[in-house]
Amino acid sequence: MEKNLLYFMLGNVEMGKFSTQSLVNISNNMDFTKELLQDLSQYEHLYNEILKIKEPQEKLKHISILAKLMLKADIHRSTFKDKSPKKMSEMLIKGFKIGIDDIDENISKAIKLNEKPEIIDLAKEYKKYMVKRMNDYKKYL
Repeated sequence: MEKNLLYFMLGNVEMGKFSTQSLVNISNNMDFTKELLQDLSQYEHLYNEILKIKEPQEKLKHISILAKLMLKADIHRSTFKDKSPKKMSEMLIKGFKIGIDDIDENISKAIKLNEKPEIIDLAKEYKKYMVKRMNDYKKYL
């Protein structure tokens, strides 16, 4: 299976959605939970956009149950003693930084491979959102 920008984005969006939902489930701060729910809404939007752009014959690999379990265990371990918005923001900011670096690399590859402009535009929209949200979460530090 060819791993193109859409393939990458689907996995990234699913991981973001899953980890954010996990944080919603453990957050005990109403304002912070609202922030997380905003992210969930954006992930849902991006997921639906990916499915609209995808060609009918194109196969996209969803994240595995094992990857989800490992992520959930990591979140639980990281927040076991500290479920504060500060701790969760640190985790989110770290994730956004990794996501931004990864999406930059994948956008560059997609441009070189002449992938569809609407896929590249969606990836740029996603990157812009991650940069904004990373900065938004800094207020909790």
